[in-house]
Amino acid sequence: MRLTGSAISEAMASYDPNTNRPIVLVDFNRFGSLVFSDLTSQVVGQKVATILDGKVKSAPIINGPIPGGRASITMGGRDPQRQEREATDLVSVLKTGSLPAPLKETSSSKVGASLGRDAIEKTRVAFSLGVVLVIVIMIGIYKWSGIIAVGAVAVNILMMLTAMIVFGATLTLPGIAAVVLTVGMAVDGNILIYERIRDELLLGKSVRGAVDLGFSRAFSAILDGQLTTAAAGWVLLQYGSGPIKGFAVMLLVGIATTLFTNIWVSRLFFDWYIAKKKGQMATISI
Repeated sequence: MRLTGSAISEAMASYDPNTNRPIVLVDFNRFGSLVFSDLTSQVVGQKVATILDGKVKSAPIINGPIPGGRASITMGGRDPQRQEREATDLVSVLKTGSLPAPLKETSSSKVGASLGRDAIEKTRVAFSLGVVLVIVIMIGIYKWSGIIAVGAVAVNILMMLTAMIVFGATLTLPGIAAVVLTVGMAVDGNILIYERIRDELLLGKSVRGAVDLGFSRAFSAILDGQLTTAAAGWVLLQYGSGPIKGFAVMLLVGIATTLFTNIWVSRLFFDWYIAKKKGQMATISI
């Protein structure tokens, strides 16, 4: 091996001005220029291979001595699209080879199938326990209005799962964590609304008036909280990778569905119930 990637200073894809065929331009540093000029003088008419990880990535024929530190590699074949892909791939190989970054194993571990199964089982238990506690607490504190909150949360989860199906996404463990967090945020929004309705009822407002004021005055607090969480989710989406990005995507979807269910779905249930009673209610179970 006469030259290594460290002798390359730049590699780029271009086109031959005479034939308009894709080519790869390679610039060598001073040491690489001297060695490459000497090498090409000795192997005119023969092939010089480009090797990465023990595999030949390119083997162009040397047509003549190449002094000056710049070489051009012409892509073979007749398909222009394939030539362009090969040129782009070769540039990536040459640039990768020029990076002085040897790999050194510092640690290793083996993960068995039982670990993944155990994580899934614990996640399922945590999700189920969280949902059950939400149902018990909301109905226990807010009675009939708590049932509305539980129904809105169910709609919220169904909307999130529907969005996943539409976009062909896969529900991962971080995604499940985002769903659990969304359940908490949705319930928190309902609590803000219900407490505002309680305050208005204590001030002597009618049921209809209390519901209207409760939703309108709690909206700003709900929106502010969701936008703050969305900002954090956006940062995770932009700079995270893998599981972190999956969590961020589900979190942002959950924020959108939570706003919808808190403001419109819950309000729809209240309006339907009040209209069904036709103004006969002196108070509401909340």
